[in-house]
Amino acid sequence: MNPYRISEYLWMAGIVIGMSLTAYFLIIKENDSALFFLGFFIISILSYYLRRKQRIKHEEKHKK
Repeated sequence: MNPYRISEYLWMAGIVIGMSLTAYFLIIKENDSALFFLGFFIISILSYYLRRKQRIKHEEKHKK
């Protein structure tokens, strides 16, 4: 399996975990923890997007 794809799956897991924990901490009214996991969630989304973009460019480059 392509290491770029593995990294994508790890960041996708980070998105799910970050989103879940943000919702959980908002429900139990612990706003400081919710804010921390919201930041983690946003960083995970950006990292996933950048890694996916990099993988697609890498695959296109090696198909030629």
